[in-house]
Amino acid sequence: MNWYAVFVRTGKEDEVCNNLKNLYEFFSPRDEYEVVVPKRGLYEYHEGRRDYVLKTLFPSYVLIGTNQIIKLYEIMKNHKSLNIIKLLKNDNYFQEINEKEMDSIINLINKEGIIGISDIYVEDEKVNIIDGPLSHYNGIIKKINRRKGRAKIQVDFLNKKCFVDIAIRCLEKYKEDTVKNQITFS
Repeated sequence: MNWYAVFVRTGKEDEVCNNLKNLYEFFSPRDEYEVVVPKRGLYEYHEGRRDYVLKTLFPSYVLIGTNQIIKLYEIMKNHKSLNIIKLLKNDNYFQEINEKEMDSIINLINKEGIIGISDIYVEDEKVNIIDGPLSHYNGIIKKINRRKGRAKIQVDFLNKKCFVDIAIRCLEKYKEDTVKNQITFS
């Protein structure tokens, strides 16, 4: 399956995603396709409390996976939406998202299209990823802000390096003697 990007009005990504799914399902139900708006979880502070919020990973873009891009384009053209600006093109043909870039995005997001929280601990200036979407990746974390619970990661998209913040939980490694003193069995 090849992946393409649709450029849409900012803030309308989810609406366009749902509309495209409905159109595709109605006009081409037998074709294999995926429509996704990748999101990332973040911790934000509002009025003294910490909230977990979802933000769009690539604002103004909806990603479409299909082997029938001409058919999809015709459907989109015949059922115009005010929120769709254009399907990205390259040299008068639809621009495919690089397979390596798309694989890294697909492996980061879950079934709902969200990059969840990763559990990490830092030991001697080295980041150890314990669990979460970052557990299969080395070297994409560029910066950590423990206080805010964020990691800045590098994600390649449309042949550009993008730096985005995602939520992390910074764990502390207990010393063996501390654990022995705290855990007693009867």
